[in-house]
Amino acid sequence: MSEFIIIETTYPNLEQAKNLAKILLTENFAACVNFYTIESMYIWQGKLENNPEILIRIKSKKSFFDEIEKIIKKHHGYMLPEIISINIDEVEEKYGEWLQNVALKKISD
Repeated sequence: MSEFIIIETTYPNLEQAKNLAKILLTENFAACVNFYTIESMYIWQGKLENNPEILIRIKSKKSFFDEIEKIIKKHHGYMLPEIISINIDEVEEKYGEWLQNVALKKISD
């Protein structure tokens, strides 16, 4: 199992999603952030909702999850933002090296 994860969250629009991505990338908490336009159906406060959203996939390290969670909550307009971590079990060797040595290089590591 690798030390890398994908964190998923959703935003109501691309502008807010890109603002989060810029913060995570410039602070080296993310190696790459992908954006997907989706439609979500869910129950919120007893009511069926159906809304367009932007799904964000953040490629990062497990050790950064807590800090990324704080950043998402600080820069999110939803009362209860989705913040889900998915373990990356395997990663191609050269891509893993890029994640580790270039994109996620932090002085504190």
